[in-house]
Amino acid sequence: MDGIYLLNASRVMTSCRKDGKVLKPDKPISVVDSCFRRRDPTCFVYETYSDVTGYQRVHYYFNNDGDATLAPDDVYLSNRDASDYIVYNWYTGELQRMTQSIHIAGGYEGHSYAIIAPVVRGWAFVGEVDKYVTAS
Repeated sequence: MDGIYLLNASRVMTSCRKDGKVLKPDKPISVVDSCFRRRDPTCFVYETYSDVTGYQRVHYYFNNDGDATLAPDDVYLSNRDASDYIVYNWYTGELQRMTQSIHIAGGYEGHSYAIIAPVVRGWAFVGEVDKYVTAS
């Protein structure tokens, strides 16, 4: 919504802390290389990440097509490394092991958003699940 006092406070708070500091990833969001390799002009798949000190890289995946599947290549992972990661669906809260091709159910707006995190010694760090950038 536009206009003073007409903002959606719960939506705004998914992008910042209570004190107003904006939570952002370490890299600006960009179209994934796999879109260009597919030569599909309707491909709207985006990725960014946060590097967590002492842990590893947590990826953020957005696909405008809520029925599409996520492949390791969409978040710059190899097929060989995929099973070492989990996928957290930001909309549904579903958590599953990464595979060669995984369906991420779309949210109420028809697109999908997921967090892809490595499993380290049997644990995965997803972060603050009520924030867009969970591991900021």
